[in-house]
Amino acid sequence: MKFIHAADAHIDSPFMGLKQAPATLWETIHQSTFTAFKTLIQTAIDEQVDFVLLVGDSFDQEAQSLPVQRFLQQQFERLAAVEIPVYLSYGNHDYWDEQQVHFEFPSNVHVFKTNVETMTLTTKAQETVTIVGFSYGQRWLTANQVDQFPPRATTDYMIGTIHGSQQANPDEDHYAPFTLSQLNQLQYDYWALGHIHKRQILQERPYVVYPGNLQGRHKNEPGQKGFYVVNADAGQFKLDFRPTTVIEWQRQQFEIQPEMSLNQLQTQISAQLQQSEQASLVSLELTHAQNLSADLLQRINHDELLLILQEQLTNSQPLHWPYALTLKFDQQQQFSQIDQTYWQAAAAEIFTPEYIRDKAQPLMKEGFIRDAVTDEQYQADLKALVETILQENKLGE
Repeated sequence: MKFIHAADAHIDSPFMGLKQAPATLWETIHQSTFTAFKTLIQTAIDEQVDFVLLVGDSFDQEAQSLPVQRFLQQQFERLAAVEIPVYLSYGNHDYWDEQQVHFEFPSNVHVFKTNVETMTLTTKAQETVTIVGFSYGQRWLTANQVDQFPPRATTDYMIGTIHGSQQANPDEDHYAPFTLSQLNQLQYDYWALGHIHKRQILQERPYVVYPGNLQGRHKNEPGQKGFYVVNADAGQFKLDFRPTTVIEWQRQQFEIQPEMSLNQLQTQISAQLQQSEQASLVSLELTHAQNLSADLLQRINHDELLLILQEQLTNSQPLHWPYALTLKFDQQQQFSQIDQTYWQAAAAEIFTPEYIRDKAQPLMKEGFIRDAVTDEQYQADLKALVETILQENKLGE
């Protein structure tokens, strides 16, 4: 028996905060969840798997647009053409809403209803497989669904599917909570999980597996993403991870050397970013930042260097695009060691009567607030307080 275990495709994820990227880059990012899902389908066809398990959140949201529904329908039709069945459940992001208009999937797609259901199939090798699962009918599903799972059937293989998380706290268990001891009591052969986007194997006997999502959607989902091709022979399971990442979220560090010039900084950062063979979106931390001049620190804080690097690398192949530069100072680095004039200039620019009046405009209808923000002594006291706070705190802690 051979099957694919995947979850959390999140097709049409909005990728919040990246729309400022260049048009060609944004198109690659936006299409990445579609591209990753196509890779999964092509792998199923090439490997001639017996079936595909999609354990929740194939769509990114409950209001699934018709073009996205049509895309998924077309991909399932590719599997129908080679007689590969799909067993699909809806998760907390794409929970089932009967009132919403839906395209009908082809007959090879078997969708679990909101109650726990049992489905069976026979593989090409005449092995019998029982699959148990359920779909969400709302955003949260606090009840433990494992209580409704049937005992092991008299089939060759028994697979349980759960889009949920391990039970932790009754007040926080919003996503079909379960415990490993509950799963083990049922004596199934394999537990196909979804919902957690980090790939992890909770247990090997029997396997209890999160495949993770197909494509990282933000900076907190770094690294390679994909799915598992699972082979079972005489009751023994072998998991083969297949990456589908189109563009990888990465966190990197760059070490600043003493007396490093702007040209050296730009050239060496650019060279480091392009070392990876995987297209990437990179958050770069510049360590030993105290080695830079106050003027260069200020320009980095204003994202001037970031804009230069983004422009330089927009057309790199494969694509390597930095989306954030941050400074990290050595712990012993004191504020007083950084050019004082930089902070004084910032304070002079921000803490002015005009700036504060502009920011406090919604409150100016109150007379006592209006009088306070226009009082010269108040302005002087505020400025002195800010400068005192800056001087007493270490930079970078």
